[in-house]
Amino acid sequence: NTWGLWNSTARGAILSLILGIIVLLGVALLKRDRTALRRVAFPLAVVLGVLLVTVALSASGVDIGRGSILVAKTADMIQNPTAVGMRIGIWKTSWAMFREHPIGGVGLGHYKWHYLDAQRKSFDLFDDQTWQFTYWAHSEYIQWFCEMGLIGGLILVALLGWWFWIFCVRLAKDRERFDPPVAWACAMLFLVWFDALFSRPFHRIENILWVVLAFAVANRALLCDPSWAFLERLRSPRAMRALGGVFVAIALAGFVFLIDGMVGDKLLWSANQTNNARLQYERIERALAHPMMRDEAQEQLAYHYISVAKSTRSPEDLKRAAEQLYKSFLIRPQAKQLNDLLIYLQQLGDVEFLKKMLYYLKPDSYSFGAETKGASTSSGR
Repeated sequence: NTWGLWNSTARGAILSLILGIIVLLGVALLKRDRTALRRVAFPLAVVLGVLLVTVALSASGVDIGRGSILVAKTADMIQNPTAVGMRIGIWKTSWAMFREHPIGGVGLGHYKWHYLDAQRKSFDLFDDQTWQFTYWAHSEYIQWFCEMGLIGGLILVALLGWWFWIFCVRLAKDRERFDPPVAWACAMLFLVWFDALFSRPFHRIENILWVVLAFAVANRALLCDPSWAFLERLRSPRAMRALGGVFVAIALAGFVFLIDGMVGDKLLWSANQTNNARLQYERIERALAHPMMRDEAQEQLAYHYISVAKSTRSPEDLKRAAEQLYKSFLIRPQAKQLNDLLIYLQQLGDVEFLKKMLYYLKPDSYSFGAETKGASTSSGR
């Protein structure tokens, strides 16, 4: 596992692991628990030992695959700290997005669909901004502020600050609460929440499940306090049943929405399996009636029209395809769609339509009659 960690070259993950180990060591030292110290010392020795082997082999010229990349990336992190691993451009775009929607944000999960527009605005704010495209802010905190706005962001920060304050109070006054499972849970929370500064652990289900488990284990020990017994009196059986009923209704509605989406997804899948243009069109049209897959169906319909236009070589068919792709682009703007639209609009010679798309490129990066310079489909990070 340690060899895999170093070879992942994920500097944020490695720093997060170090922080988690520091928390475990700190709890053990404050409790003067020699058994816990031994438990932490052995895996720590393994982690550091494998790191030293990796660095030594790389320094001696031995090809160790991605281990050499880790050494190079670490050197780059020290020499170019302001680049933040190529994230600085993404964070500048995030700032432009937050400025446009400071209070309510762009909406949960909608960061990626506002990225290109925010990046265009960031060109006016930062002279050194580069063109790139990504679905993520590469910082859960920044993405949360962009999607939920100032109010949602402050709520998150307040909750984290409250939990951290309780952790420090318990560690100072009531260390016996930190038995091995609780110490592990706290270390896991520090690890993941620190990694969230540079990455997107909460967008991965396997990560967030560990966070839920760690909070459950830690909070049962840290938040249990006799002085909070008054909260029990606020619980009413009738209110609890009503709240439970709301949860059940939401879960059932979500389940129905999921099943409906699966039907739409199956239709889009089957549309891709046939070369019959009419049958493909009919299946995509049917998928449009399913809310979860409607946006995906809009995009697939555009590429269906493009395939038809390539077959017929008709300018009218290509124009219809471009209009449908533009309609899909306005719903879910992505670099691939932008690049395709620029190509097809140049073929059509539609200057007015083309000008609409040039808005999303870096100023002065494109001129009529030349190849597109700014519409690379590279994801950046």
